[in-house]
Amino acid sequence: MRTALIIILVALLAGAGAYYFAVTSRPQVAFSVSAPAKDAAPSPADLVARGQYLATLMACADCHSPHDDKGGLVKGREFSGHPEGAPLPTWNPEMLKQGNLATIAPTLTAFAGPLGVAVAPNLTPDMETGLMGVMTLETLTQSFRTGNHWKGGRPVMPPMPVPFYKDIKDEDLKAIYTFLKSLPAVKNKAPDSTFTPPPAP
Repeated sequence: MRTALIIILVALLAGAGAYYFAVTSRPQVAFSVSAPAKDAAPSPADLVARGQYLATLMACADCHSPHDDKGGLVKGREFSGHPEGAPLPTWNPEMLKQGNLATIAPTLTAFAGPLGVAVAPNLTPDMETGLMGVMTLETLTQSFRTGNHWKGGRPVMPPMPVPFYKDIKDEDLKAIYTFLKSLPAVKNKAPDSTFTPPPAP
């Protein structure tokens, strides 16, 4: 036992000596430490890339882009909302008794339920029919923060998960806005949503 302890102590001392020798004999190099530079403002290209990433992560195209009969996105119509003239889904309270909470348009861009008919708007920057043709960053931010429709008068309707978006960072909202503004303009006048207030308790 005593011999084992001596061997361990010798090994520790040898290791400490080797470390001391290595540290004291190496060339001394002077280091200068400066304060980290402030992050540069992101470029427009960086904002678009970040916004595209966030819009993909948030699955914006799932509801705001029409789908074909096989479930794929219709090429050239990305983010253009519910197709103009396409039928809207319907719903009535009797459906709830049958276990049907909502109905969905075949294009997956409109949804009917107890709160009315929610229609995915055109998010492209078309000046006549697209939200990004008229909506400002401030308006988009206020809508996300409050959960109210950007024109006022009603809440943003499900399935838009706006309650989960209220704490998005300002810089991320700016990136999403910049990405949507960069999209090709698609002329498509999606119909307005129809909000049915729930009955008073």
